[in-house]
Amino acid sequence: MLRRHSIADVERDTGISKDTLRVWERRYGFPDPARDEIGERWYTDEQLARLRHVRRLIDRGWRPNKVVPLDLNALMALLDQAPPPNSRPAGQVKARTEPEGEPHPDVARWMHWVHECDAASLRQAMESALLTDGLAHVLREVLPAMTRRVGNAWLNGEIAIHQEHLYTETTQAVLRQAIAKVRQSRMPQSPRVLLTTVPDEHHGLGLLTAEALLALDACDTVSLGLQMPLPDIVTAARDFEVQVVGLSFGGSQNPRDVKRAIQWLRERLGPEQILWVGGRLPRGVVDDAASEGQCALWVSTDADDMLHKVRAWRTATAH
Repeated sequence: MLRRHSIADVERDTGISKDTLRVWERRYGFPDPARDEIGERWYTDEQLARLRHVRRLIDRGWRPNKVVPLDLNALMALLDQAPPPNSRPAGQVKARTEPEGEPHPDVARWMHWVHECDAASLRQAMESALLTDGLAHVLREVLPAMTRRVGNAWLNGEIAIHQEHLYTETTQAVLRQAIAKVRQSRMPQSPRVLLTTVPDEHHGLGLLTAEALLALDACDTVSLGLQMPLPDIVTAARDFEVQVVGLSFGGSQNPRDVKRAIQWLRERLGPEQILWVGGRLPRGVVDDAASEGQCALWVSTDADDMLHKVRAWRTATAH
Protein backbone atom coordinates (compact mmCIF):
# COMPACT_ATOMS: atom_id res chain seq x y z
CA MET A 1 0.00 0.00 0.00
CA LEU A 2 1.39 3.39 -0.97
CA ARG A 3 1.88 5.80 1.87
CA ARG A 4 0.94 9.43 1.60
CA HIS A 5 2.48 12.33 3.46
CA SER A 6 1.00 15.65 4.53
CA ILE A 7 2.85 18.90 3.87
CA ALA A 8 3.74 19.01 7.58
CA ASP A 9 5.23 15.50 7.30
CA VAL A 10 7.34 16.58 4.32
CA GLU A 11 8.54 19.74 6.07
CA ARG A 12 9.51 17.74 9.16
CA ASP A 13 11.24 15.03 7.13
CA THR A 14 13.21 17.21 4.68
CA GLY A 15 13.56 20.54 6.48
CA ILE A 16 12.01 22.29 3.45
CA SER A 17 9.43 24.79 4.67
CA LYS A 18 5.78 24.62 3.67
CA ASP A 19 6.05 28.02 1.99
CA THR A 20 9.01 26.85 -0.09
CA LEU A 21 7.16 23.71 -1.15
CA ARG A 22 4.21 25.82 -2.33
CA VAL A 23 6.50 28.21 -4.24
CA TRP A 24 8.25 25.33 -6.00
CA GLU A 25 4.87 23.81 -6.88
CA ARG A 26 3.84 27.03 -8.63
CA ARG A 27 7.21 27.87 -10.16
CA TYR A 28 8.57 24.48 -11.26
CA GLY A 29 5.53 22.21 -11.29
CA PHE A 30 7.14 20.02 -8.64
CA PRO A 31 6.21 18.76 -6.19
CA ASP A 32 2.76 18.05 -7.59
CA PRO A 33 0.79 16.71 -4.62
CA ALA A 34 -2.68 15.27 -4.79
CA ARG A 35 -5.49 17.07 -2.97
CA ASP A 36 -8.12 15.55 -0.72
CA GLU A 37 -11.75 16.60 -0.50
CA ILE A 38 -10.94 19.64 1.62
CA GLY A 39 -7.97 20.72 -0.49
CA GLU A 40 -5.14 19.45 1.75
CA ARG A 41 -1.94 18.45 -0.06
CA TRP A 42 -0.76 14.83 0.07
CA TYR A 43 2.66 13.75 -1.20
CA THR A 44 3.75 10.31 -2.43
CA ASP A 45 6.81 8.34 -1.35
CA GLU A 46 8.43 9.09 -4.71
CA GLN A 47 7.91 12.84 -4.27
CA LEU A 48 9.34 12.65 -0.75
CA ALA A 49 12.41 10.79 -2.02
CA ARG A 50 12.97 13.41 -4.73
CA LEU A 51 12.65 16.23 -2.20
CA ARG A 52 15.22 14.59 0.07
CA HIS A 53 17.69 14.50 -2.82
CA VAL A 54 16.84 18.08 -3.80
CA ARG A 55 17.56 19.20 -0.25
CA ARG A 56 20.91 17.43 -0.19
CA LEU A 57 21.95 19.02 -3.50
CA ILE A 58 20.91 22.49 -2.38
CA ASP A 59 23.00 22.00 0.76
CA ARG A 60 25.93 21.23 -1.55
CA GLY A 61 25.51 24.51 -3.39
CA TRP A 62 23.13 23.77 -6.27
CA ARG A 63 20.46 26.34 -7.05
CA PRO A 64 16.81 25.25 -6.74
CA ASN A 65 16.03 26.08 -10.37
CA LYS A 66 18.74 23.63 -11.47
CA VAL A 67 17.61 20.66 -9.37
CA VAL A 68 13.93 20.93 -8.39
CA PRO A 69 12.60 20.02 -11.87
CA LEU A 70 14.87 16.95 -12.22
CA ASP A 71 13.63 13.39 -11.83
CA LEU A 72 14.98 11.03 -9.17
CA ASN A 73 17.57 9.35 -11.41
CA ALA A 74 19.01 12.69 -12.49
CA LEU A 75 19.18 13.88 -8.89
CA MET A 76 20.98 10.72 -7.81
CA ALA A 77 23.46 11.15 -10.67
CA LEU A 78 24.23 14.71 -9.55
CA LEU A 79 24.87 13.54 -6.01
CA ASP A 80 27.60 11.27 -7.37
CA GLN A 81 29.28 14.15 -9.18
CA ALA A 82 31.56 16.91 -7.96
CA PRO A 83 30.03 20.09 -6.51
CA PRO A 84 28.57 22.60 -8.98
CA PRO A 85 31.08 24.86 -10.80
CA ASN A 86 32.37 27.81 -8.77
CA SER A 87 30.49 26.69 -5.67
CA ARG A 88 33.46 26.06 -3.40
CA PRO A 89 34.83 29.32 -2.01
CA ALA A 90 38.53 29.98 -2.17
CA GLY A 91 40.39 28.52 0.75
CA GLN A 92 37.72 26.02 1.67
CA VAL A 93 39.05 22.51 2.13
CA LYS A 94 37.08 19.77 0.46
CA ALA A 95 35.40 17.59 3.05
CA ARG A 96 36.86 14.14 3.50
CA THR A 97 34.78 11.34 2.14
CA GLU A 98 34.49 7.77 3.26
CA PRO A 99 37.23 5.71 1.54
CA GLU A 100 36.21 3.25 -1.13
CA GLY A 101 36.02 -0.40 -0.25
CA GLU A 102 34.56 -2.13 2.75
CA PRO A 103 33.11 0.19 5.42
CA HIS A 104 34.31 0.03 8.99
CA PRO A 105 32.98 -3.23 10.48
CA ASP A 106 31.28 -1.39 13.33
CA VAL A 107 29.16 0.54 10.82
CA ALA A 108 27.53 -2.63 9.48
CA ARG A 109 26.82 -3.89 13.01
CA TRP A 110 25.41 -0.59 14.17
CA MET A 111 23.26 -0.20 11.07
CA HIS A 112 21.78 -3.64 11.73
CA TRP A 113 20.51 -2.47 15.10
CA VAL A 114 19.18 0.77 13.58
CA HIS A 115 17.20 -1.26 11.05
CA GLU A 116 15.94 -3.49 13.87
CA CYS A 117 14.95 -0.44 15.99
CA ASP A 118 16.92 -2.00 18.86
CA ALA A 119 18.25 0.90 20.92
CA ALA A 120 19.60 -1.32 23.71
CA SER A 121 21.71 -3.44 21.34
CA LEU A 122 22.90 -0.36 19.46
CA ARG A 123 24.03 1.26 22.69
CA GLN A 124 25.75 -1.93 23.84
CA ALA A 125 27.60 -2.15 20.51
CA MET A 126 28.74 1.47 20.79
CA GLU A 127 29.93 1.02 24.37
CA SER A 128 31.80 -2.13 23.36
CA ALA A 129 33.58 -0.20 20.59
CA LEU A 130 34.59 2.48 23.09
CA LEU A 131 36.06 -0.12 25.42
CA THR A 132 37.88 -1.95 22.63
CA ASP A 133 39.15 0.92 20.46
CA GLY A 134 38.91 4.00 22.66
CA LEU A 135 36.94 7.21 22.36
CA ALA A 136 39.35 8.97 20.01
CA HIS A 137 39.22 6.15 17.45
CA VAL A 138 35.42 5.98 17.55
CA LEU A 139 35.11 9.75 17.12
CA ARG A 140 37.52 9.92 14.19
CA GLU A 141 36.97 6.67 12.34
CA VAL A 142 33.59 5.18 13.18
CA LEU A 143 31.11 7.95 13.99
CA PRO A 144 31.73 10.02 10.81
CA ALA A 145 31.29 6.93 8.61
CA MET A 146 28.23 5.81 10.55
CA THR A 147 26.62 9.23 10.45
CA ARG A 148 27.11 9.42 6.68
CA ARG A 149 25.68 5.93 6.33
CA VAL A 150 22.59 6.81 8.36
CA GLY A 151 22.14 10.06 6.44
CA ASN A 152 22.35 8.28 3.09
CA ALA A 153 20.00 5.53 4.28
CA TRP A 154 17.44 8.14 5.28
CA LEU A 155 17.95 10.02 2.02
CA ASN A 156 17.36 6.87 -0.03
CA GLY A 157 14.32 5.82 1.99
CA GLU A 158 16.05 2.78 3.53
CA ILE A 159 15.23 3.91 7.06
CA ALA A 160 12.45 6.04 8.51
CA ILE A 161 12.89 9.28 10.42
CA HIS A 162 12.27 7.51 13.76
CA GLN A 163 15.21 5.19 13.03
CA GLU A 164 17.44 8.15 12.24
CA HIS A 165 16.38 9.72 15.53
CA LEU A 166 17.08 6.47 17.36
CA TYR A 167 20.66 6.56 16.09
CA THR A 168 21.12 10.21 17.02
CA GLU A 169 19.66 9.91 20.51
CA THR A 170 21.57 6.72 21.31
CA THR A 171 24.83 8.22 20.08
CA GLN A 172 24.31 11.35 22.15
CA ALA A 173 23.60 9.33 25.30
CA VAL A 174 26.74 7.22 24.81
CA LEU A 175 28.90 10.26 24.09
CA ARG A 176 27.67 12.14 27.15
CA GLN A 177 28.55 9.16 29.33
CA ALA A 178 31.98 8.92 27.72
CA ILE A 179 32.62 12.65 28.17
CA ALA A 180 31.77 12.41 31.86
CA LYS A 181 34.32 9.60 32.31
CA VAL A 182 37.02 11.56 30.47
CA ARG A 183 36.46 14.62 32.61
CA GLN A 184 36.94 12.58 35.78
CA SER A 185 40.47 11.67 34.68
CA ARG A 186 41.71 15.02 33.32
CA MET A 187 42.29 18.40 34.88
CA PRO A 188 40.65 21.02 32.62
CA GLN A 189 42.99 23.43 30.85
CA SER A 190 42.66 26.54 28.75
CA PRO A 191 41.15 27.52 26.45
CA ARG A 192 37.70 27.52 27.93
CA VAL A 193 35.32 26.83 25.06
CA LEU A 194 31.61 27.67 25.02
CA LEU A 195 29.70 25.28 22.74
CA THR A 196 26.23 25.90 21.32
CA THR A 197 24.25 26.37 18.10
CA VAL A 198 22.41 29.39 16.74
CA PRO A 199 18.61 29.61 16.61
CA ASP A 200 16.92 27.13 14.23
CA GLU A 201 20.00 24.88 14.18
CA HIS A 202 18.61 21.57 15.41
CA HIS A 203 21.59 19.27 14.75
CA GLY A 204 23.49 18.63 17.97
CA LEU A 205 25.54 15.54 17.19
CA GLY A 206 28.39 17.54 15.68
CA LEU A 207 28.44 19.80 18.73
CA LEU A 208 28.64 16.81 21.08
CA THR A 209 31.38 15.22 18.99
CA ALA A 210 33.40 18.43 19.26
CA GLU A 211 32.84 18.47 23.03
CA ALA A 212 34.11 14.90 23.31
CA LEU A 213 37.27 15.64 21.30
CA LEU A 214 37.94 18.79 23.30
CA ALA A 215 37.47 16.80 26.52
CA LEU A 216 40.12 14.33 25.32
CA ASP A 217 42.43 17.31 24.86
CA ALA A 218 41.58 18.47 28.40
CA CYS A 219 39.86 21.66 27.24
CA ASP A 220 37.55 23.35 29.73
CA THR A 221 34.19 23.27 27.92
CA VAL A 222 30.87 24.93 28.70
CA SER A 223 28.02 23.34 26.74
CA LEU A 224 24.78 25.32 26.42
CA GLY A 225 22.97 22.92 24.11
CA LEU A 226 21.09 23.92 20.99
CA GLN A 227 19.47 27.06 19.59
CA MET A 228 20.91 29.77 21.81
CA PRO A 229 19.77 33.31 20.91
CA LEU A 230 22.68 35.36 19.62
CA PRO A 231 22.58 38.04 22.36
CA ASP A 232 22.63 35.29 24.98
CA ILE A 233 25.71 33.74 23.36
CA VAL A 234 27.53 37.04 23.78
CA THR A 235 26.34 37.38 27.38
CA ALA A 236 27.31 33.80 28.22
CA ALA A 237 30.74 34.24 26.64
CA ARG A 238 31.32 37.22 28.93
CA ASP A 239 29.86 35.64 32.08
CA PHE A 240 31.75 32.34 31.65
CA GLU A 241 34.93 34.23 30.66
CA VAL A 242 35.57 31.93 27.70
CA GLN A 243 38.39 32.30 25.21
CA VAL A 244 36.55 30.48 22.41
CA VAL A 245 32.91 30.36 21.30
CA GLY A 246 32.25 27.22 19.25
CA LEU A 247 29.27 26.92 16.90
CA SER A 248 28.28 23.77 15.01
CA PHE A 249 26.20 23.79 11.83
CA GLY A 250 24.38 20.80 10.38
CA GLY A 251 24.16 22.13 6.83
CA SER A 252 20.41 22.78 6.78
CA GLN A 253 20.43 26.52 7.45
CA ASN A 254 20.00 29.22 4.87
CA PRO A 255 23.52 30.46 4.00
CA ARG A 256 22.41 34.08 4.40
CA ASP A 257 21.29 33.38 7.96
CA VAL A 258 24.58 31.66 8.77
CA LYS A 259 26.63 34.55 7.38
CA ARG A 260 24.51 37.06 9.27
CA ALA A 261 24.89 35.18 12.55
CA ILE A 262 28.67 34.87 12.19
CA GLN A 263 29.10 38.53 11.32
CA TRP A 264 26.78 39.64 14.15
CA LEU A 265 28.76 37.64 16.72
CA ARG A 266 32.14 38.76 15.38
CA GLU A 267 31.11 42.37 15.87
CA ARG A 268 30.01 41.83 19.48
CA LEU A 269 32.28 39.22 21.01
CA GLY A 270 35.32 40.62 22.77
CA PRO A 271 38.61 41.17 20.89
CA GLU A 272 40.26 38.64 23.20
CA GLN A 273 37.76 35.96 22.19
CA ILE A 274 37.74 33.64 19.18
CA LEU A 275 34.68 32.50 17.25
CA TRP A 276 35.03 28.94 16.00
CA VAL A 277 32.57 27.64 13.41
CA GLY A 278 32.55 24.04 12.22
CA GLY A 279 30.37 21.28 10.87
CA ARG A 280 28.62 21.35 7.50
CA LEU A 281 28.91 25.00 6.63
CA PRO A 282 26.83 26.19 3.67
CA ARG A 283 28.94 27.05 0.65
CA GLY A 284 29.93 30.68 0.36
CA VAL A 285 30.07 31.24 4.10
CA VAL A 286 33.82 30.92 4.49
CA ASP A 287 34.73 33.82 2.21
CA ASP A 288 32.16 36.15 3.75
CA ALA A 289 33.12 35.09 7.28
CA ALA A 290 36.67 36.18 6.56
CA SER A 291 35.58 39.82 6.58
CA GLU A 292 36.80 41.97 9.41
CA GLY A 293 35.27 41.68 12.85
CA GLN A 294 36.21 42.52 16.41
CA CYS A 295 37.00 38.93 17.40
CA ALA A 296 39.23 36.45 15.58
CA LEU A 297 37.64 33.67 13.51
CA TRP A 298 38.50 29.99 13.23
CA VAL A 299 36.84 27.93 10.50
CA SER A 300 37.48 24.23 11.05
CA THR A 301 36.93 21.63 8.38
CA ASP A 302 37.28 18.65 10.71
CA ALA A 303 38.05 17.63 14.29
CA ASP A 304 41.81 17.36 13.78
CA ASP A 305 41.89 20.88 12.36
CA MET A 306 40.08 22.17 15.44
CA LEU A 307 42.47 20.43 17.83
CA HIS A 308 45.44 21.76 15.87
CA LYS A 309 44.11 25.29 16.32
CA VAL A 310 43.56 24.70 20.05
CA ARG A 311 47.12 23.48 20.53
CA ALA A 312 48.48 26.36 18.49
CA TRP A 313 46.52 28.73 20.75
CA ARG A 314 48.09 27.11 23.81
CA THR A 315 51.57 27.47 22.35
CA ALA A 316 50.99 31.11 21.47
CA THR A 317 49.57 32.04 24.88
CA ALA A 318 52.27 30.17 26.79
CA HIS A 319 54.87 32.77 25.82
